[in-house]
Amino acid sequence: GDQEQLPPVVKSEIAKKKGLEASLLEKLFNDSEVGIPKLFLNTQYRMNDTIMQFSNAEFYKSLLSSHDTNETRNMESVLNSKESIPTIIWIDTTGMDYKEETLFEQDSFFNLDEIELMKKYLEQNQSIYTESISIGIISPYSLQVEELKKNFDQKNISVNTIDSFQGREKDVILISLVRSNDRFEIGFLKEYRRMNVALTRAKLQLVLVGDTETIGKDNFYKRLISYIEENGKVLSGWDYYS
Repeated sequence: GDQEQLPPVVKSEIAKKKGLEASLLEKLFNDSEVGIPKLFLNTQYRMNDTIMQFSNAEFYKSLLSSHDTNETRNMESVLNSKESIPTIIWIDTTGMDYKEETLFEQDSFFNLDEIELMKKYLEQNQSIYTESISIGIISPYSLQVEELKKNFDQKNISVNTIDSFQGREKDVILISLVRSNDRFEIGFLKEYRRMNVALTRAKLQLVLVGDTETIGKDNFYKRLISYIEENGKVLSGWDYYS
């Protein structure tokens, strides 16, 4: 197992104080007195190097390597495209007045504007996202996933929560980050190990949709945005409304 993915969901403060936020896997891995031998599998066979390297640095001390079969495999090589296709994209909704919403007594959020933007993005790139390309659309928030499922029913598109995508993969992954507010609150997005799962489901291309002004105040996401600026593209959501 991987102790850097999917931490336990613990809502009880009493349970947290008693140490139940740490999984059995974490305890076995970190407790040197247990004496269980540890073997690190350092070759990954899913994603290309550009997608891998952010999580590699953040969670695995840059010890991971990509296998030769997937190290440089990307959308351009698969589609034999002469045009440049970014491997990682952040579609920024800053300044678009997108607002997260929630339902009464629900500990979850949704953002309908982000869903509309994702639809426009896919429609304007139909030549790339053909039926031969498998697509996963995921979000940390169950309310957003419910709304996403109402809007995407193509046979080559799977929609689900991050937790449900654990162990799965698609050629392309789109992540709806949802949170957009002037309080700079990101809540569940602070589960960085959960985000590690989301960021490592894509084989060829990773696309994130979110408000950098809200989310980028957090240091983890600030580093992620900088990584994408250097190794991919940060685009404005306004580009898809012109």
